[in-house]
Amino acid sequence: MDTVCTGEAAERLLFNMNTTEIARFWKWFHQRASSLSSDPGKYGDEISEMIERLHTGLAWEMGGPNADGKLDFVVRCQNPKARSFCEEIVSRAPDLPGWIFSAWRPAHNTAGFQIRIADGRTYTADLFTADIAEVSHWPLLDLVLVSPEFRKDPTPQDRHAGYLVLDAALGEKMVEDALDDIQIRSGPPGKFRVSELREVVYRELALARTRSTSGTDRWISVEGERSGKPMLISLAETLGADRLANYPWLLVLSLPMWNPGENGLPTGEELDRLQVIGDRLIQELTDNAAGLFWGAWSHDGWRKCAFYMRTSIDLVDRARSITDQFGERPEIEVKYDSRWRAYRGFLPEG
Repeated sequence: MDTVCTGEAAERLLFNMNTTEIARFWKWFHQRASSLSSDPGKYGDEISEMIERLHTGLAWEMGGPNADGKLDFVVRCQNPKARSFCEEIVSRAPDLPGWIFSAWRPAHNTAGFQIRIADGRTYTADLFTADIAEVSHWPLLDLVLVSPEFRKDPTPQDRHAGYLVLDAALGEKMVEDALDDIQIRSGPPGKFRVSELREVVYRELALARTRSTSGTDRWISVEGERSGKPMLISLAETLGADRLANYPWLLVLSLPMWNPGENGLPTGEELDRLQVIGDRLIQELTDNAAGLFWGAWSHDGWRKCAFYMRTSIDLVDRARSITDQFGERPEIEVKYDSRWRAYRGFLPEG
């Protein structure tokens, strides 16, 4: 599910989402909320056209009422290419009684829930069971989803139905944030019914992250090589897995060096200049626990600073306002990375 839109492309997509169009859509929605709640299909084509105008590749879903009698309206990415764009749109939604707006499919009661896919095959959630195991090297969970309706060799249709059942049982965000490896199989039932899976995952995840909690962050310096050129890395060796769920948004700022050495690394005044900018970024982006600074590296004429942030809302604007103070125009990457894959990719093995 993790794809990335980086640098200038990310900013172009973000700023091409016309805020006037977003405001127009929510005004339109507000005016028809009552009709939508009583006859959701009445405006389906019109909603699709308006959502498409907000940004290519977006989709919408509506469901409910839930246990509280509220309807869910979800703006999401089909692929999803840039989850932050959906978050930006949803953050501008009106406060309407009886409605919940989200960028994620919500969990709901799976009793009697069925999925019919394009080839006409039907899957019944009540028949699904699961087994769960903790990933030993990181506080995420592996899950095996079992159904007698899966074929002996699961097909893409089986996997698609399985993920939809998991979204229904856990909520799409929990599937993304809590589960690492998901296997699909037919055969003997698993230990847990799908209806109890959300409570089980909460419990097992809390235990895993408690056991993995670390204290004060320790920092390491690493010298490496990429594409035949030297790379200097400063990295937080332990961030504390208890903070994993609270900082899901990866932010990387890539600052170009003005006059790098022949080896592509900064020297002299260049090093001092980049250090001052980096210190300001750390100070402002981690203020009030808004973000975690986890590493910086220099390579091939670039200095990169990496953070995990609580939210993506207005994140590019906030980062840009800091670097503008120094006359810098860095490339900015924003990505939903609740499993901290980017950070884990830098950790030494073992």
